Amino acid sequence: MKRAICILLAALTLLPLAACAGRIHDIEFSYNADMDEFFSVPKQARTGETVEIRSHVLYDADIEMYVDGEKLKKSHYDSDYWAWEFKMPDRGVKVEAKLVNGFLP
Repeated sequence: MKRAICILLAALTLLPLAACAGRIHDIEFSYNADMDEFFSVPKQARTGETVEIRSHVLYDADIEMYVDGEKLKKSHYDSDYWAWEFKMPDRGVKVEAKLVNGFLP
């Protein structure tokens, strides 16, 4: 009987943590040029999940990536694509990509 009560209390204590980890939030994406450069842009992610955004390599410009105004560093840039990563917070985010040092349309 005591064991069953302990298991029940443990389950009730951990249940809110499990529910929090499973939340899915939207990712809003905006870009100041054509979207042709990007080939991996997630629309949603779970809280705590690592989100990766990928683009083709540009040779005549650069792309700066911001999540809710905070600039991201490229996590991958030495092969056939560029990538940026961030941990998904427990809310929706706005991702902004800016074409820099190149020609804008």
